[in-house]
Amino acid sequence: MSHKIIYLFLLLFCAIGAKAQLSQGGIPYSAHLFDYLKNPIKEKTISKVPFVRMPIVNNAQLAEKYAEANNNDGVFTFATSFECNIDIKKRGVADSLRSGILYRCAIESPTAYSLSVIFDKFRIPDGAKLFLYDDNYKQLLGAYTSNNNKPYKTFAIAPIFAEKVVIEYFEPYFPTFIGEVHIGRVCHGFIDISEQNSKSILCEVDINCSEGASWQTEKHAVCRILRNGTGLCSGSLINNTSFDGAPYFLTACHCVPVNYDATNCVFYFNYEHTTCEGTVIAHISQTISGASLLTTSYSTDFSLLELSEMPNATYAPFWAGWDRNEEQGPGCVGIHHPLSHTKKISTFDNAPITAICPYIQSAGHDDEDFYLVEKWKETEHGYSITKNGSSGSPLFNNKHRIIGQLLGRCTENEPGCIAPESNTAVYGKLSHSWDSYDINATTRLKDWLDPINKNPMTLDGLNCCSNDAILNVNIVHQPESISGLTYMHSRGYIKSAATVLAGAKVSYMASDYIELLPSFNVEQGAEFKAEIMSTLCQTSAPISLQNWADEVTTESTIEFNVVHATRYDIQVYTASGEKILVTNDTIIDNNVIIKLPQQRTDSSYLMTIAFYNNHERISNSYILTSAASRNKTRRIASCINEEVSDATTLDMTISPNPAIDVLRVDVYAENYTPYAITIHDLKGNVVSSCSHVNAISVNLNIGELPAGEYIAQISMGGRRVAKKFFKKDV
Repeated sequence: MSHKIIYLFLLLFCAIGAKAQLSQGGIPYSAHLFDYLKNPIKEKTISKVPFVRMPIVNNAQLAEKYAEANNNDGVFTFATSFECNIDIKKRGVADSLRSGILYRCAIESPTAYSLSVIFDKFRIPDGAKLFLYDDNYKQLLGAYTSNNNKPYKTFAIAPIFAEKVVIEYFEPYFPTFIGEVHIGRVCHGFIDISEQNSKSILCEVDINCSEGASWQTEKHAVCRILRNGTGLCSGSLINNTSFDGAPYFLTACHCVPVNYDATNCVFYFNYEHTTCEGTVIAHISQTISGASLLTTSYSTDFSLLELSEMPNATYAPFWAGWDRNEEQGPGCVGIHHPLSHTKKISTFDNAPITAICPYIQSAGHDDEDFYLVEKWKETEHGYSITKNGSSGSPLFNNKHRIIGQLLGRCTENEPGCIAPESNTAVYGKLSHSWDSYDINATTRLKDWLDPINKNPMTLDGLNCCSNDAILNVNIVHQPESISGLTYMHSRGYIKSAATVLAGAKVSYMASDYIELLPSFNVEQGAEFKAEIMSTLCQTSAPISLQNWADEVTTESTIEFNVVHATRYDIQVYTASGEKILVTNDTIIDNNVIIKLPQQRTDSSYLMTIAFYNNHERISNSYILTSAASRNKTRRIASCINEEVSDATTLDMTISPNPAIDVLRVDVYAENYTPYAITIHDLKGNVVSSCSHVNAISVNLNIGELPAGEYIAQISMGGRRVAKKFFKKDV
């Protein structure tokens, strides 16, 4: 075959940018709240975040209750949960900021080692942001945005290690829809699973010890699973014959038996010590929330999930290969998360055999469906036996392919690390999970792991986000060793002078180019494929704004700089909610210039803007304030929210009348939206104003106004209503 350079396209596999649990990071609005609101009365109001207190829990009693179960293989239970009915908008305090409403509510569960929440209703618009943090700001999760919306509308959050957690939700004015942020379950940790308590178990072997040196690629497939906020298991990403990076995830049926459990899982990537027997955990925040259950079977105790989002490229995800041959050669390893701990590796020298276990039989399983690992090998750093929390983890053969997932142990009472040489492990056979008993896609693996119906016995893994720069291929394989082999590097090239022998199946995938040298040859009867992957599998910087403050003073134009975005959408509203500008365009040279309508009398405008590229979208809201109109208008010092809800008619009442220092305004509106309040003297001059109000009851500080008669007016969109009142001196 002559010299060739092949350029083909391959679908993007990995999510790009700063999208994690994917969260966008950032600083909660409350951190700047006192900068926004200077009035002392307002500061007293915002400091009172309401706490919802959970029932009292006796940690020791619960730990004792679950001790026996947690000493047997299965889900490791560390927390108990409470059903709740907490609408953050209704139960929390609401504050009108310049660009939107900030809702805050806190949850307290005394004696809790950790607290996590599950939102049973989570759907938020562009520009909205959710943060969770402990009351000392030591641990912060978020920002979660509209990117985290799921079709099933639930959202599980990783634990925060504190007794008190603050939930902070910001929603911009004039959202595309009204957000839903409702907590259905709060989980109280009665066992400490924090980083400080995640030390190696006596006999366990860290994945980054010498025993894991040749498994540094496969380890990136294995994750810790938090299920329903209370239990822990393990599992792994797994490849399929399309090599399309579908986020399929293999675990145990007893870990995730139903779709409800799948939607409320949090998957931890790279939760491991950075060094052998170390104490520093590499990544505690590389998580994905939620999945869908594709297929499951009790017979071989497997469940196959599809993660709700593609793993971020910074996670360095690996889609493990598999082998469905029933007979396996000597040598295999298990990679898993025992109890609540970091990633471990267990080594086995012999060939796995078919299990003969009365304990398994008593649970209604057939021995023939399972492999038995009779004795883990003692290695340089220990035995690394499986424990609760290891369930669902993969068993790899000596070709580094998955052959099963962990069910548990062979006997009921095993000594653990006291006598690690006496421990066993039982894995459901992938060969039987394939299609041994079941005839439809909801109870077997075949339809999902072989969507193109090639029916291979083995499949290599997929490493689309490899950090390796170059792979040089200059080899001649035997048919049995080259069959099904894929060479892939996402950040380099492939040069090959190989001969692909008859009967072989070989794939080359690279990001830069593939060069087939003059001596490269594909014999008749061989299958060969070469594809160029998108270099976008590499991590790219997130979209970011530069040099923006919460409030911008302008006359008729505003210019800003945005990095790594290709397009924008902008909408501008008056203080009373009237939409006066809608525009979108391509971003050139990172600069966007907005021209505001001329000769507007509003003192400020609200701009909502979204920036996006092919892989990411962020949005926010900003206040644009005219310097000229600011000089003409003295703004009311305080607009205190007393309640936020929907109203049914268009009207307002004011009291008391006459008033001395404070005028209360109650608003009734159909199709309620944020509004502006203005106070006029009888000559029509605006003497004070308050814009972007989102409260049905506000107290206006009028103490500085001279005695006399005034008109209070509300402007909501194109509607207005006004009432007279009299200001008198003390």
